Amino acid sequence: TIPGNPMCFVNTEFCRVTGYDLREVQGRNCRFLQGPRTEPASVAVIQDTLRRGVDCHVKITNYRKNGENFQNLLTMRPVHDSNGVYRYCIGVQFEITPNDPKLKNRLAKLDKLIQLLPKTFDVSSRAVGQRFVVDEAEAEKK
Repeated sequence: TIPGNPMCFVNTEFCRVTGYDLREVQGRNCRFLQGPRTEPASVAVIQDTLRRGVDCHVKITNYRKNGENFQNLLTMRPVHDSNGVYRYCIGVQFEITPNDPKLKNRLAKLDKLIQLLPKTFDVSSRAVGQRFVVDEAEAEKK
């Protein structure tokens, strides 16, 4: 894995939810999203997940660029190369709001998206490679 676990890619929804521009986040560790109300137990789960290279689902309070906090459901999945070596971690997050009537449906969609991700990638040592993209339309087909 890359020391410090920097974010290699974020999508436009991540930028919309957090208020940060792509240039402000790429290459940074996601710890900059944490603040006073961030749950230490959730941070510990994330750190353990990154250290051991295992799956996790955790609810965490993060902060937008403007300082406003928000609840976030984070799902993490390790990426192993074809030799079984833990190389990267894919994190999928979405904002959750209390009493969201669509939350159960959104969680089901998230689960479908996560299941579409392969557990093993052919990871090249070159810096340039293909990007694997999964979208909701693919999840709907399953």
